[in-house]
Amino acid sequence: MSAWLAWWLALNVATVLVYGYDKAIAGGRRRRIPERTLLAFALLGGSPGALLAMGGFRHKTAKVSFKRAMACIVAAQLVLLAAMGVGLRRAFIALVLAPRHSSERWNPSGRCLARRSGEGLS
Repeated sequence: MSAWLAWWLALNVATVLVYGYDKAIAGGRRRRIPERTLLAFALLGGSPGALLAMGGFRHKTAKVSFKRAMACIVAAQLVLLAAMGVGLRRAFIALVLAPRHSSERWNPSGRCLARRSGEGLS
């Protein structure tokens, strides 16, 4: 397992535990975890765990402002993942479909247009 995946899984487990703890102490005399902290866990990559905990514990589901902030975080993360996917795809295409020879010219679609005149393959 890669280090990033292990970090992401640990963060999501921690997020579920933090949300669960906050739900458990709700209504009591103990000091609650600030919403800013709960949202920070989601923002750092724990949004799947946060959504799981919100649904599983029925925690913060009635608070519209919190749900709106979570929706913004999830939307931003999805846009970021999509952008990363496009970037990785372009990098892969550039690496795999790169000109095999310095005499070949390529267009943006990755297809060979033609060889430069006067140069041959060796």
